[in-house]
Amino acid sequence: MSYRKLLGMVLLASGFVVSLGQLSTAQVARYQPRTPTLSPYLNLGRFNGGGLPNYFALVRPQIRQREFNVQAETLARRQATEITQIQNEVQRDLIPTAATGTGSWFMTPGTQNEFLNTRSFYPEPLQRVPRR
Repeated sequence: MSYRKLLGMVLLASGFVVSLGQLSTAQVARYQPRTPTLSPYLNLGRFNGGGLPNYFALVRPQIRQREFNVQAETLARRQATEITQIQNEVQRDLIPTAATGTGSWFMTPGTQNEFLNTRSFYPEPLQRVPRR
């Protein structure tokens, strides 16, 4: 066997193995827990060199951060649904006419008026009927 054939077969086999590895990892989703798996209360037994007890220095801030994250996620979800609803309303209510050109709203034919014509604003002057 020549060196080129051997090298080609090795490259082909390595490419096949790499593609199989990518396919197998793509099929299995990685486990992501919804809530943290460790309790913040495990920090109560941790050595803390500060002046505050561990509950106030480590545990309570983590609990408050989790509560804040839940509230922020809920608010973001609510705002996303409101935005989608508004976008759907706007798409539904759009008028399919052009903004300019012959299909626009201001190009519709109306009554013809003369510039500075005030005849319709003031009554006609009374005409004198001559006596006989």
